Amino acid sequence: MAHTEQTCADLRRRDVDTRETVAAKDAQIAVLRTRLDEADRDLAIKTKQLTELGSTQDRCDVANYRLLLLISVTNIVPCQCQDLLCDSGAVE
Repeated sequence: MAHTEQTCADLRRRDVDTRETVAAKDAQIAVLRTRLDEADRDLAIKTKQLTELGSTQDRCDVANYRLLLLISVTNIVPCQCQDLLCDSGAVE
């Protein structure tokens, strides 16, 4: 009988340990989910910013192309138009 009681007590301790381990892992998962959500939001913001910068770059490319065409057609000295060129690094 004592052996059975000892086995039962051992199994109860293991059960308690297992439950505590699972609870700790659940807490870790919750923290990781929060971090993942934050990273997803940051990624969405960065993706939007890159898309906007790409649009700015496209507009600058078109504006610069038109300006270069104007220079070639009108024979304006390019240095006179340097300040008119669009800087693709600028953010509108």
